[in-house]
Formats: sequence, structure tokens, C-alpha cells
Amino acid sequence: MEWTTFECHGRTFEYLAMPTRHKTRPAGWPAHKPSPGAWVPIVLVVVRKLGDETGPGMVFPDGTVVTTEHAIEAARLFWTDLTR
Repeated sequence: MEWTTFECHGRTFEYLAMPTRHKTRPAGWPAHKPSPGAWVPIVLVVVRKLGDETGPGMVFPDGTVVTTEHAIEAARLFWTDLTR
């Protein structure tokens, strides 16, 4: 796995894009219960602060060619968690 460094709002982070799968969740299905849906392929983009082992992730459709713009979108979404 290779982490790629990028900047967002003057801070430096790293991201990793990896193909994986997740279960679909029917509309209204409680988040605390395991999803009964089918497994579907996705691309997971994980963003972390430099020096951290891991960080939050954002799901993109299978086949997405991940760029730094995707990582910046994820960083903005998880800004509060990443800047603690």
C-alpha cells in the first residue's frame, strides 16, 4: 500500500485508495444493525494526518480513478477529525 501526500487548507495529509467491497444498506435500515444487502465493489479513500496509522474513509463508486481532488473532498468532509 502506498500513501500519497497532499495539502488541504495549508495542512499536509496522506491518502490511500483501495478497491474493496461493502454491503448495501436498504433505505431506512438502522446503522447499528448489520446490513442484509448484497456485497458490491467500491473504492475506499482513506485520509490520515502524517504520522497517524489510519484515518477516516470515504466511499466512491467502483471504477473511480482516484485523484488528489477525491482526497481533498474526503479531508474536507472529515476536517474536524483530522485536525484534532
